[in-house]
Amino acid sequence: MGIYSVNTHEYGIDVKRILERRLKQVSSKLILEKTDKETVSTEIESEKEMEKWCSALSRLLLHDIAPFELAKIVDALPFSLDERKEILKEAVKNSKNVLGYSAIRKMLLEYFKEDDSLNLEGFVFFRMADTKSKWEGCIDDALHEFAVRNEYLELMSVWASFAKMSPNRTGEVNVILHPDGSCTLTDESDSRIDCTRCTFDGIVSVLVGLAPEHITVYDMSAGESRGVAELLVRVFEDRVRFLK
Repeated sequence: MGIYSVNTHEYGIDVKRILERRLKQVSSKLILEKTDKETVSTEIESEKEMEKWCSALSRLLLHDIAPFELAKIVDALPFSLDERKEILKEAVKNSKNVLGYSAIRKMLLEYFKEDDSLNLEGFVFFRMADTKSKWEGCIDDALHEFAVRNEYLELMSVWASFAKMSPNRTGEVNVILHPDGSCTLTDESDSRIDCTRCTFDGIVSVLVGLAPEHITVYDMSAGESRGVAELLVRVFEDRVRFLK
């Protein structure tokens, strides 16, 4: 076979360290040598080792290079630094679901038939258009999630303001969160409201209408309704206490 190398001029990663980890994941015993700061090389003697070499590189491209490509796009978005960090974090999480090891491995195998040196940036730009399109989709999904979350926070702010302005109409209301996602509300007069789905909008609208002085949350959901419980604190603040 021969000597094969991989290099990067833009990503600023430790190619040797990362590629050694990826080679270990595919049970390869190839030994890497650092030719210079940006280049590593190895000697491959069999087709089987070449397949493992390309498998390791496909993992590196899909998981270790993806965040850099995503960051290039996110950095151009018209948001603050903190907002871009939040969007990038969500996009990177989404990119974990972008698979395609087999297709990229095949492209790498074909590439190394013609060339013994691989530049990571060049391969991504010229050979991975489909994958880049999927990464862009990850950013679109992250932007949607970001917008929904911001709308939700704005809604909570409105609810919180409304809750503060409303005079107390009842003393204490108990909120029982059940494991199946339902919840039960009771008050001091033993009035009872059962909700088959304990959605945030639904439970807050009821509580704002009741305007209790205190809210005791009994979380029996084993963590399944933790999000609802946290949001209640955002709206009703120190009026909420938890019992488990």
